[in-house]
Amino acid sequence: MASDSPARSLDEIDLSALRDPAGIFELVELVGNGTYGQVYKQMNKR
Repeated sequence: MASDSPARSLDEIDLSALRDPAGIFELVELVGNGTYGQVYKQMNKR
């Protein structure tokens, strides 16, 4: 990553402060399996 990148390292992110995405997205279908896990198609509930 470039030193001038606005992205924060994973160590700096407080995961407990993030909202639960279960109320924001509706899972539509399983698209497939990727290298890092399952891939889903979703719709924004809002």
